[in-house]
Amino acid sequence: EPSNTKRIDDLLREIKETAQSVKMLTFRGALLGAEGAKVLSGYDMPNLRVLDLVDMQIEEEGAANLAANKSWVNLRNKLRDVGVANLTPNTSWKELEILGLVENEFGSAGIEALSANTTWTNLLQLHLSSNQIGEEGAAKLGENKAWTKLEMLFLINNDIGPKGAAKLCLNSTWKNLKLLSLSFNNIGDEGIIALSENKTWNSLHTLELSGNKIGPVGISKFGANATWSQLKELDLSQNELDGAGAQGLAANTSWVNLETLNLANTGLKDTGAAALAGNSSWKKLKYLSLQQNQIGDAGAGALSSNEAWGDLRILYLTLNEIGDAGLAKLAANTSWVNLEELDVCQNKFGDEGVRALAQNASWKNLETLLLSSNSITDKGMIGLAANKSWAKLGIIDINDIPIGDEAAVKLALNVNWPRLHSIDLPEDNLEDSTLTVLETITNRSILQIIDPAENSD
Repeated sequence: EPSNTKRIDDLLREIKETAQSVKMLTFRGALLGAEGAKVLSGYDMPNLRVLDLVDMQIEEEGAANLAANKSWVNLRNKLRDVGVANLTPNTSWKELEILGLVENEFGSAGIEALSANTTWTNLLQLHLSSNQIGEEGAAKLGENKAWTKLEMLFLINNDIGPKGAAKLCLNSTWKNLKLLSLSFNNIGDEGIIALSENKTWNSLHTLELSGNKIGPVGISKFGANATWSQLKELDLSQNELDGAGAQGLAANTSWVNLETLNLANTGLKDTGAAALAGNSSWKKLKYLSLQQNQIGDAGAGALSSNEAWGDLRILYLTLNEIGDAGLAKLAANTSWVNLEELDVCQNKFGDEGVRALAQNASWKNLETLLLSSNSITDKGMIGLAANKSWAKLGIIDINDIPIGDEAAVKLALNVNWPRLHSIDLPEDNLEDSTLTVLETITNRSILQIIDPAENSD
């Protein structure tokens, strides 16, 4: 069994570096235990900026041994409260920018020690997900006054409830905070309302709140936030908006830079979809996920009528209840001229809906069309192949819809789809000649698919 010293020396040779020149080290279990950490901390590595020690099993003692090193540290090693407390007295990591302490089983005591550190004033990213921070820990974290440059804070899955969230958002130091991830906690309505009242995080551009037991009351008041004018990405999936919450959210007029909105599995139904479609301020919206929301024909029709989201690129409507009439209403949309990907898998439409979809003439930038798990037959696919407007279409997904040779060939050889290079469909019952045609489009060269004019200066 090689010694830890030999392991370090071997790794340096492998990456063709010396201890004095190395800037990045990734051990990933190649060193073992506190002794390995002690040996490593004895190396003179003045240029080290990235040190990845995930799963090295250094635990509390090893953390104390490492505290003399000048580096970016990624520690997933069951440090627990004692181990984190052993790290925080460090006064040499003045250039520390990224600290990862994911899955280390520490709680409020560890957080209290961590947030009391006054040396890491250049900290930009703090990764604390999957620990046991809880209400008290979140409150202690919010008291930090040293990390004035902090830009990203990850607190996923930490048993943080409404009171912890409320205390956290009282922080007035993190004026540069750009990303806050609180997904899979339990902040509820009280927590999100408190967050929405924060006046300090003016630079926030990404907020992740998935799976937090937030209801319509909280969402409605959250929509009144007027501070985060830079917000670009918002994830509220796996909460409960329903119609009232969607209406409150859609009434927001301050998030004029919003580009990504994830509302998957939020109980929208038709009333919620209609309320959401009433929004007129998110003119930069590019990505909208409404999966698993029981949206039917009326909801699809309401969404289609929205005229504000002219820059929409990706629309996910998987696992809803959209039938033929709903798909026809979607197809009638004329404002989403930049739409690139449409996912309507696992809905309730069939041939009539697909034929109506083929009549769409406005989605000239459509590249990906996902239709799997619907009641479509050859008749519908032949109807789809009559489309003449989707000149950029490259991918069609009907992976569980068995169609015959005629339909497959018509799809593949549609002259109006010169970039089509992938049709994902069951091939078991197709003739060899049909498979040859499908293989031919798969082998289209990149030069055939990409328009040189789009890549010119």
